[in-house]
Formats: sequence, structure tokens, C-alpha cells
Amino acid sequence: MDSHFRGCWCSSSWVFVRNDPALLYEASAKVLVEGRQTPGTPSSGDIRVGQELAAFYSDLILTRPILQSITENLAPDYTTDKLSASLSISSEGSFIRIAAVDENPVTAALVANTSARTFIDVLQARQLDQIAQFQESLNDYGISQDLTLLAAQVSGLQTLTIVEEALPPPEPFNPANRLRDTLLAGVIGLSLAGLIVFGVEYFDDSIKSAEHLQDITGLVSLGIVPKQKTENIAKPILLSHDAQGSPLSETYKYVVLNLEFSALEKGQLNTLVVASALPSEGKTTNAVNTAIAMARSGKSVILVDSDLRKPSLHEIFGISEDKGLTNVLLGNSSIEEVLVETSVPGLSVVVSGPIPPDSTRVLRTPRMAEVVKELEDRADFVIFDSPPVLAVADSIVLASLVDGVLFVVDAHKSRRESLVRAVQNVRQVNQMVVGAVLNRVAPKSHNEHYHYYHQYSSNGSPSSNGRLKWVTNPFRNGNKHVGLEADSKSSKVRFEDRQKEK
Repeated sequence: MDSHFRGCWCSSSWVFVRNDPALLYEASAKVLVEGRQTPGTPSSGDIRVGQELAAFYSDLILTRPILQSITENLAPDYTTDKLSASLSISSEGSFIRIAAVDENPVTAALVANTSARTFIDVLQARQLDQIAQFQESLNDYGISQDLTLLAAQVSGLQTLTIVEEALPPPEPFNPANRLRDTLLAGVIGLSLAGLIVFGVEYFDDSIKSAEHLQDITGLVSLGIVPKQKTENIAKPILLSHDAQGSPLSETYKYVVLNLEFSALEKGQLNTLVVASALPSEGKTTNAVNTAIAMARSGKSVILVDSDLRKPSLHEIFGISEDKGLTNVLLGNSSIEEVLVETSVPGLSVVVSGPIPPDSTRVLRTPRMAEVVKELEDRADFVIFDSPPVLAVADSIVLASLVDGVLFVVDAHKSRRESLVRAVQNVRQVNQMVVGAVLNRVAPKSHNEHYHYYHQYSSNGSPSSNGRLKWVTNPFRNGNKHVGLEADSKSSKVRFEDRQKEK
């Protein structure tokens, strides 16, 4: 046999492929992502959740911990750098395509299949470990085991299945062919654009209004935040010091008032988790703006970054993340050392601190319950920014430790099935889901209030001149930190003054 050819047993037959080191071969495996464990035909909501998770997991595969797990199942000389260079990940609907390129076609197929199997194994192990840790945390707080709660946790697990294994390609990979296919796909995509838009509108199950939100979840809308124009969508739009008469400011005044009414109606509400069903629904932005509005109403507020996987408050406020919540939980720092006052009178911030390898285990320790109580003693209101409910178990742990939970719902991105499931999961551990903030609502969908505000402000407010003023970040000016007082001593004095008043 020619030395340039190798044989491989695939699908009950021998396939001979050319092994030329000057050429590259690409093999790909397909993984189906399903967002539920319950049997039966998936609904349109289940399919949307699977599509969102597929896009989310596509980025997760190329993280270093996953790559290291994959290389452990490959040849000893296959490093993470080499694996990262050879892999390309993409999501198509509810499918994840894992493609590997190598000089040897058999190796390309082996790497693609091994990457798919290893990622599925790692993800399933993490999900089962989170359930086990959650059950242990219930025992730590004296909560008896509940089969209904366990069933709810299991039903929220995501299922990943290899539906198409990679095979050694008989032909080498040709970049020119890929360019041709890309151009052809673009032409087809443009021709079908009208049909796609029609289909999206027809099958749209987004949350269209406050009434729709209450009908499907029972949650009352505590505020409606309009969709805002910004040059950089990655940066949150926050309340500035000179925009206290803007529609955005008025919106969060309503949120604060409704939270106060909820406290009168339902009981104590001094600690609050701000949550969302899935990532990128505006949870952190709304947590920050609610904290600012509440501080401006005369209350002392502490905002805590309890998202120990993807923290962001340190970037928003320009605070170092060297010391934060995790340092307090590990006993390395006191609350006084990590509590940072901001330029907003009455508002202090606790950043996440160093990211732990297992955030769920850290949050479920008895020390976390003590920290919540200590923070509650230092302020009128404590707001926790948490991870998405359906992505990790951290939010469920946090919800079991606080007085209430506020959901943030994206009017365009949040989906009915995922939101209902997230609310049900939280209610298993905390019945006081006080309501929701309907975020990024198109002005035409809720323009009556803003019409009246615009008319009022243009007639009587000299600062606004009838114009809506949005500020992307009042705490930063480019890369320069502005207006924050990172003084732990002032926090201590303020705490002592509060204790004297008590």
C-alpha cells in the first residue's frame, strides 16, 4: 500500500484517505442541546431555550478548563494550545458543531469526537454536582429533603447528545470551497430573509407587555424600562447625577416605590436578589439603577456582586476586584474592609473578589448566611446581583437566604417557557418573588407615560428642555475613574453612627 494512504474502519467498511502532511483535513461532530429532562414532544419554548443554550455552550467549550479535560483523553503530546488552534465551534439552532482540523484525517475525526464526548461528560458532572451541593445546603440550613424540589431541579437539567459523529474526511479541506459555500449561503440567506422575519413574528413568544407577563407568570410589573439608544450596547446605561429628572430616573422611582409597597403588603423586605432566567437580559444594569434610585430616596443601600462566575460591578464602579465578597466568605477580610462607598450618597458596593473554582460551594456555606445578616444590619436595604437562574444553581442558593427576589425580564429576549421555569425554580425556595422589571420595552409599546412626561418636562423642567438624556456611565470617563470614594474608614464611621442611632 502507498505510504501516503491510510485505512480506517468506519460504518462497517474500510475507508482509504490520503495522508499528506501538506494538506489539512476537517472533521466535525454535531451535538444536540435540549433544555429539559421531561419526556414528550418539545414545545416552541423548549426549542428556543435549546437554541440559547447552544450559543452559550459554544463559547464555553473553548475555555481552558474544558480544553484541558479534552487533552487528557487525547495523545500525551496533544497540548491545549494545539487543541485550541485546531478546533472551531459554531451553533446552528439547537445544534453545536465541533470541527477539528489536522494533517491526518483520522486524527481530525478523533479530536472532534473526543471533544464532543468530553464536554458532555464535564457538563453533566457539573450539573449533577450542583444538585448534590444544593441538597447539602438545604440540610445545612435545616430544610428537609423534598422530592418535589429534587424533581424540579432534575427537570431543569440540560441534555446534550451527539447526533452525528465525526468521520475521517476522504478529501482535504479547501479554504476556497469554504469561501464559495459561505457566499452561496449568504445569497440563500438574503433570499429567505422575508420568510424568516415572518416566521419569527408568527412564532414569537416574547413577553410583549406587563399584562402578558402577569398572565403567564403571576408576576406584577414593578416598572417598565424603555429601550435606550447607546453607542456601545456592551456598556450599561446608568442613572447619572445630572439626569434625575429624566424618564429613566422616573422609571426607577416607580420601581423603588413598588418595592416599598411590596414590603408593606408582604412583610419584611430588607434583602433582595435581582435575577433573570438567562444571561444578557439586563439584570446587572437594573440592579445598579435600582440601588442608585433607592439611595437617592434617602435610604442607605449596599449593592453586592454575588455573581461569582462573571462579576461586573467592579468594572462599572471602577473598583479593584482584589478584595470582595469571596474574601469575606473565606475569612481573609472583614466586611468593613471590602465595603466601598460610592459618589452616590448612601450607596456602598461590595464587589465579588477573586473568582472561586466552585462558586456554588462557596455560596452555600453557613458563612454566607452570616454575611447576609451582617450586611442587613449595616444598611436599610441590601441588593444582590446574581447569576442567571437557568444557567447555574447559585441564584437558587442566594434566593433561599434573602427576603425577596426581583426578576428582570427582557421584552425582546426573554422567552415564555424559560421565564416560567425560572420563576418556578425560585419559588421552590422563596415564595416572595416580589415582581419583575420589564426591560428594554420599545417606546411605541408603552409610550403613553413617556408622552405625558415629555410634555410635563418640556413645560416645567429647565434642565431637560423636553429632551431625553441617556448617560452610558456616570461613574467613568473613558478609562479614568471619576467620583468614587474607596474609603473603608468612612464606611466604618457611617456604620458606627447607624449603631448609635439604633
